[in-house]
Amino acid sequence: MPLGSAFPSPLPRATLAGYKAAAMDAVRECFSRATRASSPEGGYFLWLQLPRSVDALALHRLALACNITLAPGQIFSTDRCFTHCVRINFGDGADPRFASALRTVGELVTQLSTN
Repeated sequence: MPLGSAFPSPLPRATLAGYKAAAMDAVRECFSRATRASSPEGGYFLWLQLPRSVDALALHRLALACNITLAPGQIFSTDRCFTHCVRINFGDGADPRFASALRTVGELVTQLSTN
């Protein structure tokens, strides 16, 4: 097997741009107005700033219980910043489960922000 053949081909930029647009639309639709989403120039991650009352680590645990993975913001800081932020991968945006997962995460955020 030639070196590199085990790695999938990168997604075309137009495909990722479509996935990003769909993810941004889903965040606007499924999350509270207090949520802010980054609009990255490249890559396949969204950075979400959730309401300050939401603990990203608690959200991470609840999402895992629903078989949804996201990265709590705390893991991207050495001084425990970003406790109300998460990183979401939209690289598989064509999978219909992605939109459903975002809806679920939006519901979990609402649940955490009202507790």
